[in-house]
Amino acid sequence: FFATLQRPVKGQILVASFPKSGSTWLRQITFSILHGGLPDDMETFDQLAPEIGKSLNIWNAKIVKTHWAYTPALNRAKRLYIVRHPAAVFRSYYDYQQQVVGREFSGFEEFFGSRWGLPEYVYNLECWRKDKGKLLSNYDDLLHDFDCSVKNIARYIGVTLNAERLDKIPMPKSLIVLV
Repeated sequence: FFATLQRPVKGQILVASFPKSGSTWLRQITFSILHGGLPDDMETFDQLAPEIGKSLNIWNAKIVKTHWAYTPALNRAKRLYIVRHPAAVFRSYYDYQQQVVGREFSGFEEFFGSRWGLPEYVYNLECWRKDKGKLLSNYDDLLHDFDCSVKNIARYIGVTLNAERLDKIPMPKSLIVLV
């Protein structure tokens, strides 16, 4: 089963990251580039651009999100990988693990050294660093030079954006609620 999920359909776009690095936003940006906007609700969006492990409908989707480590089997898809400053990632992921998932830690230090902290972060980054065909996006670059970053993503996935279409790409203030 795992091996099957590691083989995307040719032509798919894989949006990848370590958790809490901005992959939902990047997935929304990519979806908007392709479709000229977003669905009205997150449930519909998640059906149209699902996350591996949260949906079985990944084979019909043009865009798929993952937090899995890179393997060469993923090369059939276009691969977008987003990074974010580690301090922001770990603060957000620590809160998420406690508040949403319900994991308990005696403190941030315990979380940071756990399998959800630094060891997994380093492993994920090291695996994706080996992928020479991906487009690397930086969360802070998206915030500070949004139009240029979005045009770069569009070019990578083979879409030409005009000004009207660029205006429909979601900035953080217009995002569907993120978890």
